[in-house]
Amino acid sequence: MAPLARRCNPGTPCVSGDRVFVGTWAGDVHALHLPDGRELWRRNVGSPIHAPLAADDRLVFCPTAAGVLLALDRATGRIVGRRHLGAPALAPPALDRDRLLVSAGRTLLCLDRRSGRTRWSYGFAGLLQARPAVTDDLAAVGAWDNTFRALDLRTGEARWQLHLGPSIYYSPAIASPALWKDLVIIPHIPGEGEHGLLAVHAANGGLAWSAPLPAGYASPALFDDKLLAVSFGGRISCLSAADGRPLWHQDLKEPVDSTPVLLGDAICVITESGRLICLDPDSGQERWHRQVLAPYVFACPASCPERKLLLLSGMDGTLLALDPTVSP
Repeated sequence: MAPLARRCNPGTPCVSGDRVFVGTWAGDVHALHLPDGRELWRRNVGSPIHAPLAADDRLVFCPTAAGVLLALDRATGRIVGRRHLGAPALAPPALDRDRLLVSAGRTLLCLDRRSGRTRWSYGFAGLLQARPAVTDDLAAVGAWDNTFRALDLRTGEARWQLHLGPSIYYSPAIASPALWKDLVIIPHIPGEGEHGLLAVHAANGGLAWSAPLPAGYASPALFDDKLLAVSFGGRISCLSAADGRPLWHQDLKEPVDSTPVLLGDAICVITESGRLICLDPDSGQERWHRQVLAPYVFACPASCPERKLLLLSGMDGTLLALDPTVSP
């Protein structure tokens, strides 16, 4: 795929069917044809886009830094809906059946996916930057108030909450939680004597296990019954999702800010410097690496398992699609 624009800083790509949608700090939404990278349309929305987009079979949902949520026709890019949120939207939205969960400043809103009508809203004491984890009846997310909450998906009422760390700097807000069976897995920056990864029961917030991992910005990734977590310094740890037992770790020896992706039989990690590293999922041993993007890389990769494609975006405006199952 060719560069979108110089210095536009594209975000995490959104893969939906045979399309890739990506927003940029320049305020452009790009729609690309997944098989060949051909641009289908481009729409400038008049505001920087700092959060990943979301898409279904009809619409592309675009949260903006101006505090407006836009709905674009996925076929043409025409703006067909506009909802003023009241504060900048910095967190990835979550789609769940006929609901759209979107954050605006310190508020999480549950909107009707078709009409944009507010079903409920919940105010936090700190900023929201993470995508909520959604179960059949809960939306779970942390904010920059060192508190993690599980909200009733139907009413928006708090079911339970956890206070983590002595101040907002030990917040569970920087990375998105993960779900495994009946557990919510919460990454946060650990305070003194705390563990950086917690697994709690979704029903009541009771602790199931914790793991003493170093702090990181990346959200945890799940594959099979295993969990991957990455630290600031590039230490990738594989744990049992059931009990937090360590299975292996690998020190990549350079900063990593994005979530690993399992594609085929390979774990793919993109470093801050733009180096793509392929690891064996059973042992963590490196299979190969190569430089694929210019520094700096902060956006998370996306994948299309059906086409064996990994999509990566860099701050220089490059959006790259490659097959990581084929070694260089």
